[in-house]
Amino acid sequence: MPLKWGNSIEGDTYGVEAWANVQITAGWRLAPGVKWLHKDLRFSAGPSGFLGTAQAGDDPSTPASLKSSISDIR
Repeated sequence: MPLKWGNSIEGDTYGVEAWANVQITAGWRLAPGVKWLHKDLRFSAGPSGFLGTAQAGDDPSTPASLKSSISDIR
């Protein structure tokens, strides 16, 4: 009895990512960033959609980040 394991989900994804480095003062830098991701997921022919496609695509569509760094300028 062969066993197969997989989610049998297929689809397309596309997105955009943007970030910047901003020198606030001589020793302080900020790095903001944002991503936007679109997913069009579906089950391939045959499998049941018991848990839905969210099981493979449960990610935030627009995560953002803000990094701050300070350096000693002595």
